Amino acid sequence: MSNTLLTNSYGKTYGSVTNALLYARPTGMIVTAQERHAAPFGTTYAAVRAGGGEVLAYVDPVDYVLSPGAGDAATYYSPDPGNFLWPTPTYGSRTEFSGTSLADMSVNSAWIQHTLDYIQGIIIEGKMDGVYLDVVGDRLYTALADWASWPTTEQNAFTDGNVDLVRRLAALRDSLNPSFIIVNNNVWDGNGPRGLPGENYVDGVELEHSPLNAYHIGYAGRTFAGVATRRRMLVTALSNDDAQQWKYVQGVTDVDDQSTAQYSHPNVPSIGFNNLNPSGGGGEAISSLPIPNIAVPFSGMLINPTTALPYKPSTADAASVLALPNPSTPISAVLVDPTTGVSYRT
Repeated sequence: MSNTLLTNSYGKTYGSVTNALLYARPTGMIVTAQERHAAPFGTTYAAVRAGGGEVLAYVDPVDYVLSPGAGDAATYYSPDPGNFLWPTPTYGSRTEFSGTSLADMSVNSAWIQHTLDYIQGIIIEGKMDGVYLDVVGDRLYTALADWASWPTTEQNAFTDGNVDLVRRLAALRDSLNPSFIIVNNNVWDGNGPRGLPGENYVDGVELEHSPLNAYHIGYAGRTFAGVATRRRMLVTALSNDDAQQWKYVQGVTDVDDQSTAQYSHPNVPSIGFNNLNPSGGGGEAISSLPIPNIAVPFSGMLINPTTALPYKPSTADAASVLALPNPSTPISAVLVDPTTGVSYRT
């Protein structure tokens, strides 16, 4: 496999900002927690952006959290006024995760308007580079959702509403900040072709712990909205070894190797960093930038013999890779991070 696109590491910070500053590189990426403002989340996300990283606000419009606590989650999942939940077979009865009810994702619902208003606030605030729409897509997959038992009319209503959300959100984005990135964590062809129009309104999707098979390889290469500077095709791999394979799949731009149990905070970056939107327009790599000198252990890091940069190895990598490339190849200012002992090139 060969990917003509540059790739980056990204990570999720659902419970902690540990390791987040390792992604403060031009177009490195972090997905936020539900909470974006309270310390230390807000200040850390600002620092990631200051280093050139992209920060996508986590929003799950599909699963209405019944006890959201405080902060941004409480703002979004505000008290149900009686028309925010999926109405059939009885109001609020459907769910796909414990502690949630399925939100009313039907076309023109009050909940979709509330979601658009909420994300409009994120865009206007200007502290995020985009939004990560968890679960949004053309169907549901969990056992609790029991999608196969739904009447076709109800399935289609769900699909149509999800397309309606991203269509209206894309129009809102275009009117407020055309560079704002929209990514959803789902596919658009799980309910036949009905949801395919949704691809036209998002800048990419996440394939989360998906097997590296022909279907997913093909899906990663889709065009989506077609704006190259915004296109982000995310993959959360099954392991670090898996991540090393996914970065070569055509169309993939961002790779993560967190397991579900590791979603509290990002791992050490699994692959290198490249600027997806270089000012020179030539797609040049920026992997010569040093990893930030912060007190985070770089357990098992090796040196890439091509770039002289540290990276998190797969189990197949030999320990001898730790040696720097042939000294006859000029490398300017190879330094050692005093905190980690890892060599890097300035």
